[in-house]
Amino acid sequence: METSLLINKLVECAKEIEGGHLNDADLLLEEIIAANESFSKPTKSLVKYYAEALVRRLYRLYPRNLTPLIPSGTDRFPETDYPFAPFFCFGDFTTLDPARDALRGKRRVHIIEFGMVVSYWRYCDLFRDITTHSTGPISFRLTFVGPILSTVADHTQKTLERLHGEAERFAIHFEGRRLVANSAADIVDSALKLTRASEDETIVVKWKFQFHKLLTLTGAIEKVLSKLKEMKPEIMIIVEQDASHNGQNLLDWFSKSFQYYSIVFDSLEKDNLDFSFGGVRRKVLWEMYFRRQICKLVAPGGTDHIERHETFAHWQDRLRLFGFRHYRFKPKSFNNFCREQMPEYSWEEKDRHPVLTRKRIPLLFSSAWKPDPAQLNSGSDMELFTENYSNFHENQPDDPRIMTEEITWSEKCFSINQIAASAEIYDILEYTCNVHNLPLALTWISDRRDYIIVNSKRKLRIVESACYLNDVTMEGFMEACGKHHLEEGQGAAGKALQSNGMHFNPVVSELSVDDYPFVYDTWDFGLHAAVSFRLENIHMSRVDYVLEFFLPAETKEVSEHKLLIDGISSILHENCRNSWVISGMESSDEVNMDSIVGSEEAIPVRSPPASLDNGSFNENGTIIASDAVNAADHGIQSAAQAHEQDVGEQNSRFEAASNGITQLSENFISQIMIEDLETNDAEPVVFSDSNFNINSSEFGKAYNIVPTAPCLDNEEVGGDSSHLNASTGKKRRTSEVWKYFEELQKMEKYGPHAKAVALDIEGKVQGELQICVST
Repeated sequence: METSLLINKLVECAKEIEGGHLNDADLLLEEIIAANESFSKPTKSLVKYYAEALVRRLYRLYPRNLTPLIPSGTDRFPETDYPFAPFFCFGDFTTLDPARDALRGKRRVHIIEFGMVVSYWRYCDLFRDITTHSTGPISFRLTFVGPILSTVADHTQKTLERLHGEAERFAIHFEGRRLVANSAADIVDSALKLTRASEDETIVVKWKFQFHKLLTLTGAIEKVLSKLKEMKPEIMIIVEQDASHNGQNLLDWFSKSFQYYSIVFDSLEKDNLDFSFGGVRRKVLWEMYFRRQICKLVAPGGTDHIERHETFAHWQDRLRLFGFRHYRFKPKSFNNFCREQMPEYSWEEKDRHPVLTRKRIPLLFSSAWKPDPAQLNSGSDMELFTENYSNFHENQPDDPRIMTEEITWSEKCFSINQIAASAEIYDILEYTCNVHNLPLALTWISDRRDYIIVNSKRKLRIVESACYLNDVTMEGFMEACGKHHLEEGQGAAGKALQSNGMHFNPVVSELSVDDYPFVYDTWDFGLHAAVSFRLENIHMSRVDYVLEFFLPAETKEVSEHKLLIDGISSILHENCRNSWVISGMESSDEVNMDSIVGSEEAIPVRSPPASLDNGSFNENGTIIASDAVNAADHGIQSAAQAHEQDVGEQNSRFEAASNGITQLSENFISQIMIEDLETNDAEPVVFSDSNFNINSSEFGKAYNIVPTAPCLDNEEVGGDSSHLNASTGKKRRTSEVWKYFEELQKMEKYGPHAKAVALDIEGKVQGELQICVST
């Protein structure tokens, strides 16, 4: 199938969706997905994202964050790594020259920038230029209006603080102000708050890829331009995508936008643009950004999740109408940079403004405008229609849900539902990884139709469009996983599939190749702990989904792992109420995660109890999971195996093999009973020490910890637990267990006093834990 035919199929699919003919649209999508495999990577990615955008449009599936988050694992230089390099450089340099000319010789300066990120280096250039051409003290105000791009860090505020320090070097009095604007209505609100400090203050307004957002809100452009004109700026500079992606005819601008982004994705694949600090794979970030932009382009009206672009000619008519006249300038600074760093791109002057092109296709324009004093102001009293106003801001404490979901899925449209499922999962993974700083999360699927042979092992394969890279240096690991399947029982994901529950492995890098085919890749990428959850989509019962989260390499402690698992499960629970069910979990069930530590056997997961603050938001919007060590403070209690003993006797036994903690014996098993807060029903949780690693392999020999006979035989461990703790109703706090683990991890440090420490631990946890130390 030729590319043009594939585009026609997409347009036809869009037409069928608009007409409500979902069965026909589903058949077209199935055909498109099959044909797409034979195309080049840029085309494959583009088709995949447009198909996803159509399904999101149909089911109204949009993430809560309006702008893609900056991956928290790759945020060293967000001002240069996050924006697409050709667009960023063109916008940066073409706004620098007219701003520099307007501010030359001025002593009181106010720059108002509507943008995505603050360009630290360009403002340093302005500081240098202003001090060179001005005498006397200089006052420099910077007001930045932009969206929230991270759940864990305020990159804009950090850049403003850096600029404050740089301004001191030039003896400039600097004042930085940040206004958050996630939606068009937020931009209007922020614009109305702007003020002029004094009559002699020189104001420069810069719009960098934000002005088009006002198109989505009726009356917004008129309101903002009227306010800015009242402030009498020296100059207003606008940088926007030069494309006709607006209007009533969806099919028309759907086709035009596909041609536009074909140029962009061809550049992502073929152009050498990764000239960033530290060799960061920025193309991964850029593809994430354009994926979201395509989704918003195809989205219907009536939501904040829409994106519309217009050509320079359209903008010129709008700006003239509201009293701004076009001002000619040439970007002197950009010329050499473009020729040296981006030879595939060029700029040309068109209608007295610079245009960025690739293969002679216009992509961006930059233009300068001045208020026309002869034209009366208009629109200042115009009513602003806020039907699209977003009631959500990132990190809103009382609404932890990530996605909106308004439309019931069609039960018969498998291809549509499969794309929708991947889109929903991607949104959840993006948010979860950013909140908890996880390096990456993978999505595995297994179609039950492929395994009709009795007792055959199911296989898992990666769904790349439903994976999230929070650390883009992990791209190679994801690609390695995509080249090979996992069998049921292999790795954390295979174990979760096998047991229909959750599986946590703190040391995947120590598994054998047979147990985990990607073990050598985990060495290369420094990955250690992984936790997996099996999910079922209520609209696609034949497909099994497994979400695999890799924990940060720096988290080594049991309590740290516990805290992360709590937070991840909390987010999943909050966002799997409509279309998803976590295997073994009912939405009304209660869960106690305080016993999850390195389980070799998968642990059934249940939802967090309403009485616990398990996964609440702090004042900065970061999810704070409940602390396992202090679980007792919430009233969580544990009871161990009574086994015909008195209350004062030991209920649980930890045994270690003499060859050390890293290769613990199968006999080293403890069974901790977690009791339901409401019903007092006991739930067994099994720890297998083949997955629990504490430091030195010589630990057992050095401290004479020897194995003893297990307190339960295999049948009792895996069998019915209803008889457990039958002889006593005594409850004991799980926090003591966690304190035991912490003490155990410190034993190496005590050297010759280790025996005494072990005995001390044994005394502290009497009635709950027993450690056998030879004398």
